[in-house]
Amino acid sequence: MHLLYDVVYNIITIIIVLFILYKVKYTLDRQTNTILFINILWATALISAIIIASDLLVGRTNKIANIAQTLLIDIRNGISGIIGCYWCIYIICENPQRRKWLFMGNRYYIMHIPALFLMIVSLESFFTGHIAFADPLTNRIVEGKYYFIHIAITYLYFTIASVIVLIRLFMGRYEKRFWPTKLMFSFLPCLAGLAHLLISDVGFVWITLALLLMMEHVDFANAQVSTDSLTRLNNRGAFDRYIKTSLAENYVNVYLFMIDIDLFKQINDTYG
Repeated sequence: MHLLYDVVYNIITIIIVLFILYKVKYTLDRQTNTILFINILWATALISAIIIASDLLVGRTNKIANIAQTLLIDIRNGISGIIGCYWCIYIICENPQRRKWLFMGNRYYIMHIPALFLMIVSLESFFTGHIAFADPLTNRIVEGKYYFIHIAITYLYFTIASVIVLIRLFMGRYEKRFWPTKLMFSFLPCLAGLAHLLISDVGFVWITLALLLMMEHVDFANAQVSTDSLTRLNNRGAFDRYIKTSLAENYVNVYLFMIDIDLFKQINDTYG
């Protein structure tokens, strides 16, 4: 029954991810964070497809099915580290200053070292079974003696991302309307990972990531609607919503200044 749930969860995950990819293609520009976001989406869809294929191989005990199952397990473990890496980099790059810091020198490539190490170890596990292997009798996934490496590296990235988000929330770096999504970004991946450890047959992690990615896409869209594409400053729509909210909540210290510059239209028409 757990396998059936797992297949259903991952089909839903793929549907959600493909829907977001379709929307992203037509609504978001190709900035660094958008590219990272798209990479996470594709990797999540791929790992969900691998899990579905792996579930369908359970119970098939011929040699070819056993080899295919082992290969799928190792590829899945390697990709999970890449997703964690991009997830962490994506969170870091939300801050423009940190984005510049990350891409200076070799820091961006250094961030990939644990994920690349996990991928190499996972491929080596195909021959040794150190990370995971397929039971020849049932073709189910069996954790190897070094399976903790996969868990440690994947959730190291998620934990770092969670800590960064919590620090930014504490320092007031996010607008209040983005707080729910950011809080979920902090806790849900780790909670889903804990649930997966308790019920290893069901992949809670990837459906959770898909839902978080959908929430992030909604925040992306709201941010684009609220900001000017050139200056990245709040536009008239954001101004109207802020005034409406301020008046509704009876803020005491709300001031409005209106400034008119003589002949500025000529300057704007000439120089843009």
